[in-house]
Amino acid sequence: MTMTLDRENYEVKYELYRAFFLTLKDTVDGGDSSLWSGENKNEYIEKIDSLIKERIASIYATIHTAKMIGFDVMGKDYDDKVAEYIEKIVDAPLEEGGFDEDYDAYLSSLKDKFHNYSTADLLIRYALATDEVINYYTPSIEGEDGEISYTDTDLRNFYFGDNSARVLKVFLDSSIWTEQRAKEARDSIAKLTSEDSVAIAMINLITTGATDVKNGSIVTKYNYDELYYSEFTEAVMSLSDYELSEPIFVNTGESQGYYILYKAAKTEENFANLYEHIAESYVEDAIGKILSNAKDALLTLLTYTENLTSLDRANIKMD
Repeated sequence: MTMTLDRENYEVKYELYRAFFLTLKDTVDGGDSSLWSGENKNEYIEKIDSLIKERIASIYATIHTAKMIGFDVMGKDYDDKVAEYIEKIVDAPLEEGGFDEDYDAYLSSLKDKFHNYSTADLLIRYALATDEVINYYTPSIEGEDGEISYTDTDLRNFYFGDNSARVLKVFLDSSIWTEQRAKEARDSIAKLTSEDSVAIAMINLITTGATDVKNGSIVTKYNYDELYYSEFTEAVMSLSDYELSEPIFVNTGESQGYYILYKAAKTEENFANLYEHIAESYVEDAIGKILSNAKDALLTLLTYTENLTSLDRANIKMD
């Protein structure tokens, strides 16, 4: 694919499409690989391509936004930062999640996640771009020009308005929890009739973070990273008050598992308790809108190459 914005061209390589295709494949075909060569294959291709395009556009929207405010993460100035990032991961001890200086083991782990060095490099630059954008727009004590500012009234209107939700959430790591067990836990919680009982049930499923579960989190359309949390956000936005979601699978590359979400009440008490978190969410939402607008602009100017048009999805694999 090719995307263009503000006279900047972004060429999407096959291995990035492949990484997202293989990551999302099971969620689209339900584990039946024959569907990619069946008579209805175009229906499935259209569905997965829509998901892939959103994710790829999110990456380049953030990279583009960073460049527009003066941080060209694709340039040579960031090559050393990427190399240092990878070196730190490779050299770290196994017990700390590293590879004990085994570079081949690092590459093998990328392959297991449907990535290679090229896509890993891009996602690191995406992470660096995200940091630059957040740091640029987040208010500081000095209140520099160009940053997002807010008043107490802004935060109150934001919190009690219709565009934000207070959510109790629990994350069930897929290294421990299967989809079936997560569904069983969800169905057990669904039988409860009060916010306190839901919070206690969620806390009982995990070993840390009890206070965070009870206080809840602020979720808006834009304050969670669209690359990883689009289904998470859509689930929250579709919930009615006091409704519980089905388990939502999220894979950030660093962690993967199932979120169970409960749309909770907003009160003056939790407005006070969550004030700093609300302020952070307000800024994150504003930044998210900027990135989402850039993503939408990229999607309108996206074109396929002949390679993608003729690609046999049934034979996409890492080998």
